[in-house]
Amino acid sequence: MPEGSLIKTPASTFLFDKVSGLLKGVINSNDLTTYRTAAGSALATALFSNPQSKVVVIFGTGPQALVHLKFMLFVRKTLEKVYIFTKRSINDLDVETLAKFKDIFQLVEFVFINSNNNAIGDLLQKADIICTCTNSKVPVFNGNLVNKGTHINAIGSYTLDTAELDDALMKKLTKVLVDSKVEAKKEAGELKSLLQQEKNNKETKNKIIFELVNINLENLENGSNNVNLWDNDNLTLFKSVGVPLQDLFIADFIYGKALEKELGTSINF
Repeated sequence: MPEGSLIKTPASTFLFDKVSGLLKGVINSNDLTTYRTAAGSALATALFSNPQSKVVVIFGTGPQALVHLKFMLFVRKTLEKVYIFTKRSINDLDVETLAKFKDIFQLVEFVFINSNNNAIGDLLQKADIICTCTNSKVPVFNGNLVNKGTHINAIGSYTLDTAELDDALMKKLTKVLVDSKVEAKKEAGELKSLLQQEKNNKETKNKIIFELVNINLENLENGSNNVNLWDNDNLTLFKSVGVPLQDLFIADFIYGKALEKELGTSINF
């Protein structure tokens, strides 16, 4: 697979009838997982990034990175510049993909940059939104370079011994959102120290790390939720490790739509 792609092996979701227990459907999960992950990042970005965001920085060029880019442009229509960092050489597919984005978002400037470029520091300081969508086992940038007021989505690392973000950034964060604290404790290498701190300090418990699913959107609209929206003094992170139940619900939804629209292949066995 190309470097930067998070898809290493084919993924499938098996659906079983809840009454009979018989297999009722098999669904290719790669695209579903990609879009589900980006949708979580989009929600966090809509809630916690600067409503007037101008610059987004993307690390990675795989499917996750490109879908994240699409969703960032959807939730923040004020974006003017997109910087895409990659470790590998730019190929024809990258150029073709970028051309498609330029056709759709004609007022946005798109730039591919090699991760070794010295300009990375200046661009990180200008970034309103940062998305890390890589398979890197080590931090992809220096957290000291990121300013307050920035929102970060990190979705690449998924084991306790890997981290796309460094400790310097972790110490600066004012709010962290996760899709599941239970799963984050098992898989989010970046959050090990924060989760331990929260466990040991009752005063900080539930004040730094929130589950995105528990944010009451109705209360947010009324301004009564204890999770604040964007603030220029905040530095926020959404760390996604994936929740199997989300994949199951999405797969079942797609299965229902396939039956409704008579799509897919029916196999008698």
